Amino acid sequence: MQSDIMLDSEAAQLFSQLGGIDEKDSSRSAQDSAPGSGEEQLDGMRFFMIELLSAICIYITDTHFRAGVKGDRKDYFGPILKAISDVMKIPENRGEYLVRFRGLPTGTQISSGIDYEILTGGLVVDGAVGAAMSKRMGVKMSHLLWTLKKSFKVLAENGISTLHLDFPEDPEEIPGVEEELRRSLSVMAGYNHARKNNLPIPLNGPDRGTSLGPIPNESGEPDWNLTLLAAINNLSTEKMAGFVEKVAGFSQRLANNPFFSLYDAFFAVKPFKNRLKKPPVEINNIRWLTLDKSRKVVPAAESAKQARVARAVSARFGASPRQAAQAIQTVYGEDYSRINASHLGHRVRVATALLDSMERNPRDQNVQQEVLKNIQSRFEEIRDDVFDDLVIQKDILNIREAGEETAVGKVNGRLREIIGFYQGRASARKKMKALTEGAIDFNEEDIRIIAKDFDLEEASAKDLLGLLKSCFDLDGRFMRGAFERNIPLFAKYEKKIFVILWHYLKKTPRRGDRVAFLNSFKLLISKMKSPKSALEVLLSDALEDPEQVRFSDRNAFMLANLLIRSYSLEMAIDVELTPEDVLQVTDGLNPETVCFAANRIDRDGEKFLSKTLHDALPILDSLSGSDPLTLPPRFLMALEREIYIFCSLVNGPTAAAVVRSALKDYGDPDANIYRLPKSRLHLDGLLQQLTVLVRGIGRMPAIHDADVLERIQSSENRFSRISGGLAPAKVARVMRWTEISRRGILTAGPDQVSMREAAVGC
Repeated sequence: MQSDIMLDSEAAQLFSQLGGIDEKDSSRSAQDSAPGSGEEQLDGMRFFMIELLSAICIYITDTHFRAGVKGDRKDYFGPILKAISDVMKIPENRGEYLVRFRGLPTGTQISSGIDYEILTGGLVVDGAVGAAMSKRMGVKMSHLLWTLKKSFKVLAENGISTLHLDFPEDPEEIPGVEEELRRSLSVMAGYNHARKNNLPIPLNGPDRGTSLGPIPNESGEPDWNLTLLAAINNLSTEKMAGFVEKVAGFSQRLANNPFFSLYDAFFAVKPFKNRLKKPPVEINNIRWLTLDKSRKVVPAAESAKQARVARAVSARFGASPRQAAQAIQTVYGEDYSRINASHLGHRVRVATALLDSMERNPRDQNVQQEVLKNIQSRFEEIRDDVFDDLVIQKDILNIREAGEETAVGKVNGRLREIIGFYQGRASARKKMKALTEGAIDFNEEDIRIIAKDFDLEEASAKDLLGLLKSCFDLDGRFMRGAFERNIPLFAKYEKKIFVILWHYLKKTPRRGDRVAFLNSFKLLISKMKSPKSALEVLLSDALEDPEQVRFSDRNAFMLANLLIRSYSLEMAIDVELTPEDVLQVTDGLNPETVCFAANRIDRDGEKFLSKTLHDALPILDSLSGSDPLTLPPRFLMALEREIYIFCSLVNGPTAAAVVRSALKDYGDPDANIYRLPKSRLHLDGLLQQLTVLVRGIGRMPAIHDADVLERIQSSENRFSRISGGLAPAKVARVMRWTEISRRGILTAGPDQVSMREAAVGC
């Protein structure tokens, strides 16, 4: 695999959302920059991630390392160092690289048995991403998905559920850990062969003359990481066995054992933590399965709970790393919004095995509560229609697919109660969402379920349903007057009612009803005490499927632009778009909500970029007119406009990346967007888009943005030529705001920049 993909300054800007990059790190000269769109830049970084895993898998499958065959062999270690060097170019990498088993089919040729994900620097690569990359990058990279599948298969065949690499953030320090990395990879290569055949592991190849057997843990089972620890610290099997006994005794004496495994405990015991070097590679450390994709530091209390769950999982599934990974995914998985009934059935079976084993052990009662709490919180994310395909008869779960039922197996009693509630809630919600289709009646069970879901007395739940019904006539038409009279009561239920009403707005087919509903919705927003909950609903919905653009997305970002402000003039008037002049707002922003929005989109940075980057939206296809199914240009430009206003107001790292990426295209009069068959028909809209972007960039002052704006100013005549004299006022307006923003950036000193950042509470 070639690795001649360069990371230019634009890539650094695009990935500043992963925690922020110093200007000195993103100031490479123009001649060093590689051309290409934002998505191409992302693919270059993902390529490095795939390349590193491939190099490691090639190394560990070399039979010389497994069997200790002497003689010359190809240098497989050099490509690993080169790949690490490339991965370190990814902004905000911080010297970490994680591959972990997920076991959820991703809709591609990757099967569940080899379904892994690679994470580093905020990026995630899985089978779906690999397939999309192969398609985007063309014939030269047609082998990419095959390479990814082959690497995942090597991990699966070697019983590896997690692979974590920890290397220095500074590339100059890499030579200092080469020997430790080489030893660790030698253990990886020889471990399974040695364990199965009761042989020692040749370290660093047979010519070094040293070997070590797999080190057992406190239960007598061979342990990858204890073996790696011994290898890195030159400890014999006998000496390591004594250390294991001491650390196990220490852990068992702790009233609230905070360690995920005996290996982790080694680095908390005084005699060892300062004397032992930590291996740069960790294999099947269950703690890496419990962290979310951001891999943020978990609070100590929460980490202790996760450790207890992890130890219980290891006790039940320790002999099968894959099953242990699936159990952790069942408890802590972030993908419940994407699973279908078959996936859910599998997880229920895994959860039942785990919960049943806990019920047999009195010491695990508290852990069982933690497992149930986490599973229930994740059931909140499952689509209602998934529960329609679950059938429980007595204590046996069946899955209904294509009109046929397939038995999954026994369901734990506590879990059965949780499933029953969500099935009832799905049924009640279906009725609530069908109000736009005509008269709907709610029975006592519906009221009981809704009362529990909304945390209400049953009488209050009944009243709430009556209020909802009163907003629609018998034909399902929206009655604005009735809705607005009920707003003070709706506001009491905040997020719960917002979810239902947002669904109605998305579903309303008639434009007249939709506009009336949208503007009534704004009044509800003005009454909400916690706009963050509503903003979470809108952003989660918009990012649910980053590859798909829906008509509701424009309304989501338009309402988001309302939610992040403490006051907005358009609350009192009917509008379908956010006025451009909100880009002048400073004091009118809600600092707490803006900070929440910035952190929220940073957390899902890659998803947000996939949804909102200019070259990710099908505006070019729409203007070319080549695909009749593409959404109309006017709608797509309106959606982009709402996104760019939102990003300009939020002004976080991810938001700034979106604005800068779009400005790169719209600010170039030679860009394709101005030269497509339908571009001339929409020239006014395109120039208005450019005005929004130059005003937006003025809200996020960075000195290199002044250069971008100056280039736009120098292109005034070329912009006039492409307009053919049809839009001189629009071109003049673009230039006026470009100068205002440029001047503002040049005159904003470091103190003023800090004050602007502080003004939004982040």
